[in-house]
Amino acid sequence: MSIMAAVRRYILFSLTLLTLLFCVSAAGADETEGLEEPEADYGTFISSIHVGQTHVWKPFVNYPDLPVRYSSDDTKIAVIADDGSITPVREGAATVTASTPRTDEYEACEAEMYFYVLAENDGLYLTDMAKHFYYEGAEYQPGELPAETERELCLTQPDLKLFIEDYLNSWEEKLEQTEAVLTAILNYGDQYFSKNSLFDGYTSSSEAGRTDWMQLLYRREGLCSYNASFFCYLMHLGGLPAMQVDSPVTEKRAHSWNLIEHNGYYYNLEEYDFLHAPKDRYVIPPLSEKTAAYFPGHIIQEHVVHFPVPGILENSWKIEDLGKDLSRQCPLLMYERGEDGGYRVRFDEIREGHIPEWLDGSPVSLDEISYKNMETDLQDGQYNEEAKPLFDRANALLWEEIAPLMKAEEQTEGDCERHPGGRI
Repeated sequence: MSIMAAVRRYILFSLTLLTLLFCVSAAGADETEGLEEPEADYGTFISSIHVGQTHVWKPFVNYPDLPVRYSSDDTKIAVIADDGSITPVREGAATVTASTPRTDEYEACEAEMYFYVLAENDGLYLTDMAKHFYYEGAEYQPGELPAETERELCLTQPDLKLFIEDYLNSWEEKLEQTEAVLTAILNYGDQYFSKNSLFDGYTSSSEAGRTDWMQLLYRREGLCSYNASFFCYLMHLGGLPAMQVDSPVTEKRAHSWNLIEHNGYYYNLEEYDFLHAPKDRYVIPPLSEKTAAYFPGHIIQEHVVHFPVPGILENSWKIEDLGKDLSRQCPLLMYERGEDGGYRVRFDEIREGHIPEWLDGSPVSLDEISYKNMETDLQDGQYNEEAKPLFDRANALLWEEIAPLMKAEEQTEGDCERHPGGRI
């Protein structure tokens, strides 16, 4: 082995080790805990991973009728055939590209893969990947266009066309807009994202991480930040406000999820439940005056980021004044799977004399009305011992406010038993 090859191998090994350590600690160690070790192949997208002596790359394999042109920026390093087969030639770095032209059905799209070819028959090492979308011949970043234009554009893009045509358009005529959009996203995610693994060592090269969700579309899996940013984008297409929030990063904890706004109330929405593993029924309370003051200092960072994001630092804003007095009413975001297997999102509220009911007629219970995310769930493998006590305290603050409303309902039901003519 040449000295140069040995040095390169040492540098590559060091970078790989540092990348993996960073991904586990900073990108969410709690998300990988308890999951099986990923297979050492290209499918895991771990930075600088060995993908073999040769490799077949087909980023548009789900669209067999879509014409794809493959190319290499340096055929002296590696060549790629018309079937996506990559063959190394000699040591060096190269980029291969898979391009789709504009057709009657789709706009142009381009995927790039960057890799090293090492000496001594080591073969190919994947280092990074990016994806580019085009509109009227020019590349664009998702969110740069008006929502109405982008919705029309998504009808010409693989993957998102499914969401627009099959779900969003079919639900928005039946429900109010927020309910319709959330119902569409929930059913879209339930049927479209089939994989639940959240391990992903791949780090996007896209500007400010804005297009990480493109990898989520392609892979059907990804870290929490991918899910959260993609959920914000779906909300953008639906014309609804959504924000991405992050937990304060510690050695044991790092997580991203969303805040949404509806009628002036703000709700913590764990996108994992919408995109990957929705429960049969779920209820989400709004932030209250007390908990809105508590969340930024303990559970989430003090800034949130809207999506789309022209510039993350310029568009982040401090969380303040997100809560309202819940002593007279507490609006709940509820979703439930129906007999047809689909989901339905609706809003209802606790108030004196009224507690929302599920489809089977059972009332919502106090223990169902709680702040939680995947860090607090012991069953999904993402439980975080640092986060759970924080959420417990937030729930205690919430319950102090709404428990009197629940007791008022119990008292009203007792009065009704004493007055057979009905409730008073």
